[in-house]
Amino acid sequence: MGHLGSSIEFAKRLTELDSCVWVTILVMNPLLPTPKNAYTDLKLVSSDSRIRFVDLPEVDLPSLDLLKSPEKYTCTHIENHKPHVKHALSQLMSNSATGLVLDFFCLSMIDVANELGISSYLFFTSGALFLGAMLYLVTHDESTGTVFELSGPELKIPSFMNPVPSRVLPEPMLNRDGGYATFAELGKRFDELKGIVVNSFSDLEPFAIRSVSDGRIPLIYPIGPILKLNSGSDPVEKDRIMSWLGEQPPSSVVFLCFGSMGSLPASQVREIANGLEQSGFRCGDEAVIVKAEKIDEVIRRAMENDGGVRERMKEMREKSRKAVMNGGSSFNSCGNLIRDMIKNSYSQ
Repeated sequence: MGHLGSSIEFAKRLTELDSCVWVTILVMNPLLPTPKNAYTDLKLVSSDSRIRFVDLPEVDLPSLDLLKSPEKYTCTHIENHKPHVKHALSQLMSNSATGLVLDFFCLSMIDVANELGISSYLFFTSGALFLGAMLYLVTHDESTGTVFELSGPELKIPSFMNPVPSRVLPEPMLNRDGGYATFAELGKRFDELKGIVVNSFSDLEPFAIRSVSDGRIPLIYPIGPILKLNSGSDPVEKDRIMSWLGEQPPSSVVFLCFGSMGSLPASQVREIANGLEQSGFRCGDEAVIVKAEKIDEVIRRAMENDGGVRERMKEMREKSRKAVMNGGSSFNSCGNLIRDMIKNSYSQ
C-alpha cells in the first residue's frame, strides 16, 4: 500500500491532538497489485469519523516507454490525476480546507493547490537524514548538472556528520535516466511548500534535524515516530509468530524487514542467507550487494552487545515514547503544524 498506512497514522495523530481537525485522504488506484482487502483493512484500522476517504477515478496508464525509470513512470501516473484531485478539492473547499498535505511523489499537485489558493505541505515518510540527502541532491544538480557516480568521491552532505561514499546512495540517485532526474525535479519544488513534516524526532536525529531546519523556508516539523501499531494482521498468524518468539532465549532473534514493497536481487538474498547462517543467531521470516562476511560482522556486533547498540536502542525506545506524549518534542511540533496550517489558510 506504499505510504497510505503511514498517512493514515499521521491523520490519526492530527485528529487526536485537535478535536477541530478533519482529514480527507484522496486515494489513487495503485500501480502495483496489492494484497486482497489491504486498502479496506487500512480503512478499518482508522475508525475515527473525522478521517474520511475519497477514492479518485482511474486514469489511463502512462506510456510503457517511461518504464525505464520506475520513478518517472510513477510520478507521471500521479500527475495524470490532477483533474480529479482538483475536482475533489473543489468539493471539499465548499466546506473548508486548511491545506493540502502531499506525499513526496505527489509534489506535482502543488500546481493544483496553487490554482485553488490553498497551502501545500509535504509529509516526508523517511527521516531527516534522507531529507537532507534530497536537499543536497538539488544543490548538486544545480551546481554540477552531473549524476552521482558509483565510484565517485565521498560526499559532504550537511545532514550527515561524516562524509558519505557515493556507492551507498539509493540506486535511483545513481541513474541519470531513472530516479536521479525525477528526485531532482521533485526536490526543486520543496521551496514552494509551506512546511515539511518529517517522520523523525529530535532525540533520534539531532544533528540531521538541526541541519535541515537551519534557516530553512519552508519550516520543518519533526513529528515522529509515526508507527502503525495496530496492523490489523491475522490474529492466528500473529499468535503463531509470538509463540515462536516466546520460545527463543531473550535477546537472541534478529529481525530484518524491507517495508511493504521492498525487493532484492537473488544475489543479495544469497548473501543475506549466508551472513545470517554464519552469525549463528536466529532470524525472523523477513530478512540488506553487501557481502555475507559484513552482514555476519554487523549482526554479531549488535547481538553480542559490542559498542552499546542494544543500550542505545532501548534508550531510543523510551525517548520515542516521550516524544509523542503530551509536552514531548513531536507532540509540540505537531501542535505547531496545526496552528501554522490554520494561520496560513487565513493568509492565502
